[in-house]
Amino acid sequence: MKSPLLLSMDIRQSPIEQDMAIISFYKRPRVEWARPLNCFLGGDAAIGLGVTHHFFSICMEKLKSGFSLSFAKTNVTPLFEGEPGHLIPSASPFLMNSDMFIVAGRIVGHSYLHGGPCLSGLSDAVVHVLLGGSLETATVNLEDCPDFDIRETIMLLEGELSLSEEETERVQNLVSSWDLPPLNSTNRALVFESLLFHAVSERNLYFMYFQQLVQPNALHLSTISDIPTFALFASLPGIVMLTWLVELQYIS
Repeated sequence: MKSPLLLSMDIRQSPIEQDMAIISFYKRPRVEWARPLNCFLGGDAAIGLGVTHHFFSICMEKLKSGFSLSFAKTNVTPLFEGEPGHLIPSASPFLMNSDMFIVAGRIVGHSYLHGGPCLSGLSDAVVHVLLGGSLETATVNLEDCPDFDIRETIMLLEGELSLSEEETERVQNLVSSWDLPPLNSTNRALVFESLLFHAVSERNLYFMYFQQLVQPNALHLSTISDIPTFALFASLPGIVMLTWLVELQYIS
């Protein structure tokens, strides 16, 4: 039997120190993530599977709410933006360049392997891309736009109510900033769809980054042959396909 991985985090430490313990663990190279896992939480007398489940619960919450990383003058750096059920990847070059999305994939897959909780709340558009679809064919909803100012401007075009001069100016300014056709009396529905798609597709680089990681020819499935591929889908809700990301990292 292979020796277990040892993970230690002191819950008496500051949030920054706890987060760095998680990030450092999942950035380790050449790790066989399918090995048994022993978790130790400093300051907690509990032992056994309950500790492991609690650790992964902490990790999943961190993925959704953010890690305590000092970036852009903020105390918390989220990996995803938006509201629950419509989370999309953060458009932060810092996160991509620092391999934080790879950390996220390893956490999700590791949690699955050890019976921990799933990552919930991703947008259906994100799931569509992770499954190999293109962003152009994804169903995008207003709730998928994390910028509330932009969302409110796009919402002005819903329905058939006439726009005031101020509202029309807001729409035209947004259209102009993205080099889209200007609003006129006949293209209201088209402008609505174009603005909504662009509001999400401006993060296309980050969607494509995810998609490249989940392509079948990039996944070393034989390294975790003891886990049926279909189980990563069938056993989990549709919004936790980040599990696929971990497969690329099992022998890295």
